[in-house]
Amino acid sequence: KHISLNKFLKITRKFRQKKIGLMFGPEASGLSNLDLSFANYVVQIPSSPKFKSMNLSHSVSLVCYEIFKLCSSNTLITKI
Repeated sequence: KHISLNKFLKITRKFRQKKIGLMFGPEASGLSNLDLSFANYVVQIPSSPKFKSMNLSHSVSLVCYEIFKLCSSNTLITKI
């Protein structure tokens, strides 16, 4: 199921006591179908229609920053 980054954050907030894993794929090809078969959700980061690929380090930074903001505002994670 494809979801937005905002929907992902809402799910993270709802299941804050559960463990959540993140997978990021290569910039050129993304995740394989086998990789995707293990996922409950596929998060889509909005990008330009002209260039849909995003640098891997930027994608990771963006998602981690959004999780950090959520944790800072709601004390979501107590230990790392």
